[in-house]
This record gives sequence, structure tokens and C-alpha cells, in this order.
Amino acid sequence: MLKMGVPNREFKSEMAALRLFNGKGACRLIDYDEVNYWMLLERLKPGVMLATLRDDEHTTHIAAEVMQKIWRPSPEEDVFIRLADWFDGLKRLRALFNGGTGPLTRKLVERTERSAKDFFLENHKPVLMHGDFHHFNVLSSERGWLIIDPKGVVGPACYEVGPLLMNPWSDLIDMLDYRAMTKRRIDILHERLGFERERIREWGLAHSVLSAWWGIEDNTGWEYSLAFAEMIAGLDTK
Repeated sequence: MLKMGVPNREFKSEMAALRLFNGKGACRLIDYDEVNYWMLLERLKPGVMLATLRDDEHTTHIAAEVMQKIWRPSPEEDVFIRLADWFDGLKRLRALFNGGTGPLTRKLVERTERSAKDFFLENHKPVLMHGDFHHFNVLSSERGWLIIDPKGVVGPACYEVGPLLMNPWSDLIDMLDYRAMTKRRIDILHERLGFERERIREWGLAHSVLSAWWGIEDNTGWEYSLAFAEMIAGLDTK
């Protein structure tokens, strides 16, 4: 499959990430051109999205397994996106609303600012991760479940759970038991990845607040992300 894009940092980061993943847990990068911004990618067959599975517990186990396959120690190249830079974007939210948080709940934004700062100050070992790991970016193949469209983000590995917890986009919040489903997802991710439940919840909150800000900045809508942030912020993970 041929994928082409306009010159931008994300496309170069994606190329570099797929090169390092080298087909382990990811679609293969067969050829690429960094000057003209194109990639020749392995076509995945049957190519069914993880979002189509009905058993959410089974889906979460699959997701955790694929995460562990693709994570790599932080590379030295500067081409990759830094997670800290994404969260620095919340400064633009403050600037846009004269120090306030606009339509976003002030307490949630402040909680995210504090927790993200603490996470980045910790003596963690950053990894190269997908960065947008959700049910529509994991496809079935003859080699098993594989990721597509990685952002190529470097930072604390636990951030990877954020997009997964918040998806499938807009469908999750319509489910009557989405709170219980989210709690069960956190339990499974804790069991499979070894992160503390509270840490998983806080990264889920941090991602959803960040996503809400992106929705404001890009004018694509912030309501769903904020609703999820409000839900997970009060979720009892014990």
C-alpha cells in the first residue's frame, strides 16, 4: 500500500517509527522516501479493525499484547515527537483564554498539569511508542494483530493507554455500562502491563484533557473528550 503526505514532522516521525518497529507488532515498512514523503507499506489481510470485536475484555488483552511488542527504548534521533511537547501545548490553552481554561473544567486541567509535570520529573525510562494507540489503528493480519499509523512518540510508556481507554471514539460514552467497562479495562491493563491502576487512570485523564484542547485548537469538538475526562477523573480504581 502506498501512503503519501505533505511535508510535516508527524509523517517523518511515522516513517522512522515503522523503520525501528521493523514489522514486530506493526505493519512492515517496505520502502520510503524522506524527501518526497511517501511510504510503501505492507498490506494487512484481512485487515479487520480491533474496533469490530464485541468482547471488550478480549480486545483489551490484545491491545496490551501489541503495545508490549512495539515499545522500544528511547532512540537518540531527534525526528520523533516528544510527549512533553504535546503537554506543553496546554500553555496555549491558557494563553487563548487569558490564563483560564475556556470550556474545559478548570480543576481537571489543573489536575492534568500537575500529574503530567510529576510524571515527566520521575526517573522513568522513556520509550518509543505508537502515540495514538486505539481500536482503529490495530488491524488483523496473517501475522497477527498489528498497528498502523504510528505517531512515533517518545515518553513514559503508560501514556499509551490513554487513547485506548477513550475509544472507540464517541461510541464508548453511549454505552450504559461504560464506567464499568473502563474500570475493567484499567484492571486488565494493570495486570498485563504492570502499571498501577491509579497511574493508568491519571494518564487516561491527562490524554482526554489534552484531546479536548486539541479539539478546541483544531475546531473539531471537545465535548466528548471532556465528558470522558469528567468520568474517569472520579472513577474508583480500587
